[in-house]
Amino acid sequence: MSLEEALDSVRKLPQDDLQYLFYAKIPVHKAPSQFWDRFRAKKRLSGLRCCLLACVASKSTVVPLEFQLEGMVATVTGQHSVVDIGTGYGKTWCLILPVHHQRWSSHASEV
Repeated sequence: MSLEEALDSVRKLPQDDLQYLFYAKIPVHKAPSQFWDRFRAKKRLSGLRCCLLACVASKSTVVPLEFQLEGMVATVTGQHSVVDIGTGYGKTWCLILPVHHQRWSSHASEV
């Protein structure tokens, strides 16, 4: 399976399967489940999808940090966000993954 096919499979994953795959693929110590408790369902699912996209795109070497997930969820759900952290900490992920997520959302709305 190519990288694009793998990303598409995550983009198209039904909501019920999304949470199951997240907990099966992402180590708890890297994305603690308590982190998601403060988000409502739509934001939580968007964040889980972005996290899985990062994992797939990096061949399971990258799991976004909490500040990255907060930025991603804000971007994907149309909120403004400011990410203030030093050079080399991974601010770019806050924009790259929402683009991949939006690609799925745009494609889904065309169907």
